[in-house]
Amino acid sequence: LDRLAALLGGEPESGKVVNAGYRYSRDQLGQIDISGQWPMFGGWHAVGRVNYSIADRRMTESVLGLEYDGCCHVIRAVAQRLATSTTTTTNAFFLQLELNGLGRVGANPLDVLKRNVPGYSLLYENPTRRRLDEGNPETQTFTPWNPVTP
Repeated sequence: LDRLAALLGGEPESGKVVNAGYRYSRDQLGQIDISGQWPMFGGWHAVGRVNYSIADRRMTESVLGLEYDGCCHVIRAVAQRLATSTTTTTNAFFLQLELNGLGRVGANPLDVLKRNVPGYSLLYENPTRRRLDEGNPETQTFTPWNPVTP
């Protein structure tokens, strides 16, 4: 057997994805790969990937991040660690503020997240996203505007 690759993933809805995989080749002897994106609480979402080499007994790549969905803005903080050789690693940190519909400020982690987390989606693309300006229509009452005249 020269090569083997298996990937199992699940995406119950946009913004919720979990992947697990195993790769084997004669050269590398085996790698375990786990990645995902999942909401936690209060608008916070965890996202990341860990790739572990069984032969080297070390992480070859890891990406860990937090995203905050503030309705009209998203804040992303992502750390990446990549083994460039058996003794050297490269580290990167990304911090980004995105104003929905206007633009992004800061180091862009989106390419890193899309490349490392199969099924990763932008928070504002989630159709079930909780919006601060939307309440429960059954309990909301609307009062028509009536200007007061002196």
